[in-house]
Amino acid sequence: MAEARKDSTRIGTPGAEMRDMVTGAGMIDLSLRRTSTQRKAGRLLDSWIAGDRRRLDDELQQWRDGKLTEKDPEDEGREELLRCLVEQMMEEPDLFAPRSEKMHLGVWVDLLLHLAHPELAEPAAVLD
Repeated sequence: MAEARKDSTRIGTPGAEMRDMVTGAGMIDLSLRRTSTQRKAGRLLDSWIAGDRRRLDDELQQWRDGKLTEKDPEDEGREELLRCLVEQMMEEPDLFAPRSEKMHLGVWVDLLLHLAHPELAEPAAVLD
């Protein structure tokens, strides 16, 4: 049945490259309270690193249509950052290009990972 599912929504190398960049991050469940920003960023990240063009397009379309209105007041800064990132993603003609061709895509994946899973962030270095 998995063989029958092979279609244009699944891609090869770029999706694999994205998965390698955030190995297993979409599977992490630390049972913490998730904010709406974390959930939205997580859905974008999961569909992107899975190489699922259709699901990623659907997620971006929800942003275009203004359907993602749930917000956490204490998370306004992260929500604004995610909104700005999504606007850039919507303007990018090929989100599945190899990172070697479009290095900013890797930065965007890292940013989505940070927004979806802030508990994985390394603590900032303390300056003396």
